[in-house]
Amino acid sequence: MNLIPIINGMTSAEFISAINSNFLGIGTLVTNLMNGTSLLSTINDNYNIINSLYPTTLSILEIGLGDNFKDNMNTNNTNISSKINSETTLVFNIQSTGDGSGVAMLTFEANVNTDMTLTGSARFYTDSAGTQGESTTATILVGDLRRFYIKVPSGVSNLTCQNTIIKWGSIESYDLDKKGWYTQYPSVQDPNLNYPFLDIDISTMTKVTAIRLYGGNKVHGAITNLTGLETVEFGNSLLGGYGQCDVTGDVTGLINMKILDSGWSDIGLNILTGSIDALTKLNIVWIHYNSITGNISDKTDLCFFEAWGDNTISGSVESLSQLYWLVAAGNSSLSGSISGLTNLQNVNIASTSSTITVPRTINLTSLYELEVTGIVLTSSNVNQILADFVTNKDSQNLRQNNRIIDLTGKSGSGAPSGQGIIDKAALQLYRSPNNNGSYDLWTVTTR
Repeated sequence: MNLIPIINGMTSAEFISAINSNFLGIGTLVTNLMNGTSLLSTINDNYNIINSLYPTTLSILEIGLGDNFKDNMNTNNTNISSKINSETTLVFNIQSTGDGSGVAMLTFEANVNTDMTLTGSARFYTDSAGTQGESTTATILVGDLRRFYIKVPSGVSNLTCQNTIIKWGSIESYDLDKKGWYTQYPSVQDPNLNYPFLDIDISTMTKVTAIRLYGGNKVHGAITNLTGLETVEFGNSLLGGYGQCDVTGDVTGLINMKILDSGWSDIGLNILTGSIDALTKLNIVWIHYNSITGNISDKTDLCFFEAWGDNTISGSVESLSQLYWLVAAGNSSLSGSISGLTNLQNVNIASTSSTITVPRTINLTSLYELEVTGIVLTSSNVNQILADFVTNKDSQNLRQNNRIIDLTGKSGSGAPSGQGIIDKAALQLYRSPNNNGSYDLWTVTTR
């Protein structure tokens, strides 16, 4: 059978209609599954697939193999349908641990009202005790972060929803009730690990701008292509692998990033790479055992910086006037004086590659913790720092606890002498401010 005469007799509209009919209504399928700019994106993504098949289809038509034409179109429709579904559906795996009595908190914001469904034994609850509003379904109402509670008594369950999640936790807040996923740590409330573990390939959450995880999870995958990210916090890899989050990726292109917190992992997880040089909006950097590079000299919005392990961060800190937390450890090679950074509360200079100087602390009236073990301190330098702390001992800006001064310095550093010895002893017997008995004594360590 030769179809060419039939096709030649068709109008354009009739020909398109015929293709759509044989293609299982691909136009309707795409329209139903996608919307807005996503529809355009899907069409563009699949254009090359359709276009590459067209010459083959035309050849088939020319020799009159109508059934093969239909089979080809149906097969390609199945491929495209599978691709669209994989891009529009998120699947979270949630596993029970221990006796399954623990309740996890889940916080999402979506760009449209989004239904979630649980399989297996998992249930949603409306209260943190996991006793009220039990259901296998819940809806993320558009407009703000929405909080849900989940318990998984046994086995493995799945949570599925459309790929409409734009925030998995707060972009800015470190409050526990704004975490995207939160469970108690076992050493604090539940030594038997009765809280559920959550897992997802993070790279599938293509619309997300914030990810904040704290507690039992095995989230994995790369963040390299999640270019809308403003916040990542993987604060979960403590306590013998309780948090087994294993996220990877290159941060170089994540130029919207404000908070980069890879979590404290001493078991080699969350291995992020790349440079932070182009990440000019950064205000919090907390990176442990990663391989991130870059210079922070121009990151003037930076208020919190802590780097350990193989991260090789360089630059002067002198212009970072917003800093209240500075920890230079591992392979970091930072420089500059901290004497003018009046917002500092906590300073730890453990990196022997850094050349940060601490000539005076007289203007650092909020400084409650100063640990200097990575640079050389002369005896006169130690004496001056102790004298400044004595002068500021009644500052009302001090935090209530953690009064720590460690001026050991690295090899070649000096010990206090003369008045420095007297000042050290006086601080060790003092509870700042105003020797209030409810506050901690200063812990002072020197050579």
